[in-house]
Amino acid sequence: MATLDSSFSSLLEGYDLAQLDRHDGAIYALCRDWRLRYFNDGWRQFANDNGGEPVLSQAWPLGAAIFEAFSPLPLREFFEFHYRECLREARVWSHDYECSSASSFRRFRQFVYPVYGNGVLVVNSKLVEREHDAPPVRSAMSVDYRDRAGLIHQCAHCRRIRSAHNHDSWDWVPAWVTHMPARCSHGLCPTCLVFYYLKPGAAST
Repeated sequence: MATLDSSFSSLLEGYDLAQLDRHDGAIYALCRDWRLRYFNDGWRQFANDNGGEPVLSQAWPLGAAIFEAFSPLPLREFFEFHYRECLREARVWSHDYECSSASSFRRFRQFVYPVYGNGVLVVNSKLVEREHDAPPVRSAMSVDYRDRAGLIHQCAHCRRIRSAHNHDSWDWVPAWVTHMPARCSHGLCPTCLVFYYLKPGAAST
C-alpha cells in the first residue's frame, strides 16, 4: 500500500494514488525541500527484491532528504540540478539509467513531473531486463502490448506503451518511438493525463 504524508496529499490531488500504487515501478514524490512525501508499493518491492529491506524502510521513511541517498557526489549533483530545473521551469524531465543486479542487466527511464510548483512526482519505468551476456528477455514484442482488438496504445506525451497484461503499467519501448508498428492508437497515460490536462492551469504549462 502507498505511503503518503497527509500534508502533501493536496498536491497530488487529481492523481489516482491507487493506480500509482499498482504501477510495477518505483514511484515517489518530493516536496520543494527535496524530502520524501510519498512512495508507492513498487518503491518497497524493488528494494525487497534487491536485498534493500528492511534497511530502506528504516533509513528512508517519509521526511527523509532524498539527495542524501545519491552517491557519489557527481551523481547527487546531477539529479539535484535536473530536479530543481524541472520544478523551476515547470517542465517534465526524463533520464535513462542502469540499475543492474548480479544476475541481470537492467535499464530504466525516469520521468520527473513538477507538481504545482511545490514538488515533483518521480516515475521509474523499466526499459529492458536480461541476463548478463544474453539476448533481452523483455522486448518490444507485440504479444506483450497488443490488446484484444490487436491495438497498441501509446501515450501521446511521454510515448510510453501500455502493457496488455497490466493496464497500470506503461513501458518505454525505444524502438517504437521513431517507428511505430501497424495498428497503434494514441492516448494518455494516467500521469500525463493529470499533469497536462486535469491540474489547475494545465493549459498554460
